[in-house]
Amino acid sequence: MRILFVAGALLGLSGCGADESAPTPSDGKLRPPPSGERITETVACKAISDAHSKTLLAVGCAGTARSCPGLLRTQSGADCLEYDKGSLDACVAHIESKMACADVNAAIDECIVFAYSESAPAGCP
Repeated sequence: MRILFVAGALLGLSGCGADESAPTPSDGKLRPPPSGERITETVACKAISDAHSKTLLAVGCAGTARSCPGLLRTQSGADCLEYDKGSLDACVAHIESKMACADVNAAIDECIVFAYSESAPAGCP
């Protein structure tokens, strides 16, 4: 059942609902389209960090990732932004779909969670 969910989530990354006119960087990163549902940096970072840690354990690997909130701040280049839940969920599914240690560790950097650039400072002092 998990394979079907992950496959379905990854199929959803094919661009459906994405802004076709927006330029897409050619850096090879996965950029799932936003759903419009905003979440805080704290919630988003914890979700992606937890997915990475749990997937590493599930496939029997050891590994580390940048700690929160730096994990998402390195992607967005800004502090205290809001992030998109749909984009985050797709990145979590991307990480959870990996079955080899190196792939799990690479997946956390391959998928960029959509950040709402005008939302700072969202919940930060």
